[in-house]
Amino acid sequence: MSTETAQEAAPSLRELLYHAHHHRRPALIAGGAVLSLALLVAALLPPSYRAAATLAVLPSPEFTVRAAAGSHELNASALVMDQIMKAESEILDSADLHRATIDKLGPATLYPDVFAPPPRSLARRVVHALAATLLSPWRVPPADEAAAARRPVHFA
Repeated sequence: MSTETAQEAAPSLRELLYHAHHHRRPALIAGGAVLSLALLVAALLPPSYRAAATLAVLPSPEFTVRAAAGSHELNASALVMDQIMKAESEILDSADLHRATIDKLGPATLYPDVFAPPPRSLARRVVHALAATLLSPWRVPPADEAAAARRPVHFA
């Protein structure tokens, strides 16, 4: 008797396929809603990047100390390398380099939140983000936008 109850409790493959076919519309709607919500969140979240920099100084041959054959001089390459690194770090710490870098980048690049356009409504941001995501392969590069705007459009 207990084996019959266990067999009745397990649905057959035919029953599973019937229910999957019968409830396909709600399943597709639920799956589409979850997928569209995930795409919306991915399009609206700003990308974040993390970067690290390393200074690698490779001394040129004029900075390396080569002892002459048969000489008893000590190799002072560690002292020379320390002097080279000190000179490079002084260059990187110079106010002129900082000023030139800021002038070249511009304040809008350094402080994008200050120079950002006023916020748009949620609906416009969603439409813009989806359009930018979906149409990005066909987008005209920024350098050619002015030329593309002057080019006449002919519809066949």
